[in-house]
Amino acid sequence: MKNVFEKSITDAIDIDYREYAEYVISNRAIPCYIDGMKPVGRKILFNILTRHKSGSRVKVSDAGSISCVGYHHGEQSAMGAVVTLAASWNNNVPIFKQHGAFGSRLIPEAAAPRYIFVSLNDDFYRYFQDFDVLEYSEDVEDNPEPKTYLPNIPWILVNGIKGIAVGFACNYLPHDPKDIAKVCLKYLSGKNIDSDIIQPTFPDFTGTIQTEDHNKFKTTGSVSRVARNSWKITELPIGYTREKYYSVLIDLSNKGLIEDFDDNCSSTFEFTIKVNTKQDKDIANDPIKYFKLEQTFTENYTALDENSHLIIFDKKTDIIKKFIDYRLVKLNEQLVYDHKKLTEQLEFQSLKRKFVNDVITKKILLQNMTKKQLVSEFSAVYKIADHDIINRIISIPMYSMTQDTLDQLDGQIKDLENKISNLNMDPKSVLKSRLNEIIKSK
Repeated sequence: MKNVFEKSITDAIDIDYREYAEYVISNRAIPCYIDGMKPVGRKILFNILTRHKSGSRVKVSDAGSISCVGYHHGEQSAMGAVVTLAASWNNNVPIFKQHGAFGSRLIPEAAAPRYIFVSLNDDFYRYFQDFDVLEYSEDVEDNPEPKTYLPNIPWILVNGIKGIAVGFACNYLPHDPKDIAKVCLKYLSGKNIDSDIIQPTFPDFTGTIQTEDHNKFKTTGSVSRVARNSWKITELPIGYTREKYYSVLIDLSNKGLIEDFDDNCSSTFEFTIKVNTKQDKDIANDPIKYFKLEQTFTENYTALDENSHLIIFDKKTDIIKKFIDYRLVKLNEQLVYDHKKLTEQLEFQSLKRKFVNDVITKKILLQNMTKKQLVSEFSAVYKIADHDIINRIISIPMYSMTQDTLDQLDGQIKDLENKISNLNMDPKSVLKSRLNEIIKSK
């Protein structure tokens, strides 16, 4: 038999299986604690940001076509990820705005990807910033997207996400971004957040949420007696769909625990339960337990760090601490970048003004001068060796050699000087301002 290779079981487990496990962890199943995304979500976002106009509607089937950015696991799966990122019932702050039928808590199935569209969330750039200092993989052919995007709050806590890898798993519940921002701001202000509990917040959920531990929470539906021997359920605990709870009621009916029920669900849950006198009395003792309207969730804080290394947090506040410490470093890099860019623009505009003025005042005579001579003289007069800058300036058309151009350049120079003067170079202060904007937002 050809192409048969001998390998010990030890090597197969210690080498091959380990490499597979590491791949699943870092490339498929576990999200980054910073932007809360798995690689598929990051590739989808990169696809939207680079290939489509900002605000334009993109068909889900097109948004999920990410084989061109190194996704090798089937575009049907990627289209499902687009729906997950856009569904308003599934996200406190969807990355994408949904256009079409994306399902609901009652019936989570969306329409076919070729019939529904997404666009970038209007608030995306309030939460995600500092694109100039994103870090990228060396393997840009298969991974052209950044290692992680840079939100202003740890995005892994915002919308919730689950993942199962080889030997590891994660389960993050969704939280109100304002609640997260408040704890981030508290930590930034030098206060202790170790005992802070951030309670989950689920979109479209009107029931109650009870904290049982720092990582354990109970969601409870809503039920009330509307008449003798008649009860109405108007909310289900998180995790139930209309179909799933319908099966619960069928089971209760088969066991003789209820007489009958009406399914009146439309845009919200509504079940009317009919019971006999004995059942009514039993239900009154504990209707929540009787109708199975409680669901407990335990969070598991496994994630990838900024270097794609596995990290396991003990508490959500530990995530916030690490996130803020890292975010301040990246924000400082962005501020340095901004200052350098503005300074370079100021220097260029100032040089441009000098040249235009020297031409107007005849300190530089362009008549009968070759381009080579002009480049040489420009370099000598202004002490500039960068040929790109020289070519950009000497390419100014003759009709721009006017006082109007000088006045325009004076305005631009003053504007750049004001921007540099007003640029806040304190990353902590800038991040506080961004967090306050999130807290005050609608």
